[in-house]
Amino acid sequence: MDDSLQSARDAFIDEQLTNAARIPADRGVTDAPAKAYRYAALKAEARARDWDLLGEDPEGDRGYRLYRHD
Repeated sequence: MDDSLQSARDAFIDEQLTNAARIPADRGVTDAPAKAYRYAALKAEARARDWDLLGEDPEGDRGYRLYRHD
């Protein structure tokens, strides 16, 4: 991939992750599209760091999630 295209892609992903991080995890997300977007953003962020997002905390703490490292 062209370096300028890669840089633009990385900047776009960073912006999307920043926007997703503004959704307060401790209050929960009740809007289904917003919840799906937040999950997708967290999953993309994990993959960028060679981790897999497995899901929510089994104890129900909204501030925690389960990850697995590849």
